[in-house]
Amino acid sequence: MLSETRAALADFMERSGKSQRQISRETGLSTSVISQFLNGCYAGDNEEVAKSINQYLTIGEERLNTVSKTPFYPELYNTREVLFTCLYAHQHNDITLVSGDAGAGKTTALRYYAETNTGVIFITANACTTSANRRTGPDLSAGGASGSGPESGAHEYAGGAAGWDKPPDYH
Repeated sequence: MLSETRAALADFMERSGKSQRQISRETGLSTSVISQFLNGCYAGDNEEVAKSINQYLTIGEERLNTVSKTPFYPELYNTREVLFTCLYAHQHNDITLVSGDAGAGKTTALRYYAETNTGVIFITANACTTSANRRTGPDLSAGGASGSGPESGAHEYAGGAAGWDKPPDYH
């Protein structure tokens, strides 16, 4: 059971991009306990740590699976505008602010751009975030931002632009 929990936690960290420090904050376990548990050298109650981690992974996996099932529609006007904005900023080493109503597809389009292009930083944050969740490519050179208005407190940062003429066709 302990080795399965260690493997499941390592796999979750890889897929989610979460660090040991983030896992520590979210589980209430210290970073040294997380590190020692993963390395198989924790001298304390390993069963209790595994129980806490398994409880955390149950919810964490659910969140990860929920997020990964977001449909992507590249033909939508909003999506094409966000993607062109990202491309423009990426090419010109610039940033931009993309805003719009919640559910308009901003975050999904930004994630898509970050996942399909190198040299992009994607950071999510909201009013409750204590540390940035960052996904990066090999070259960290471009950026942009997205939000759902000042009342939402939610922002994403990925490849973006200062302006655009017309959105490209992303099929």
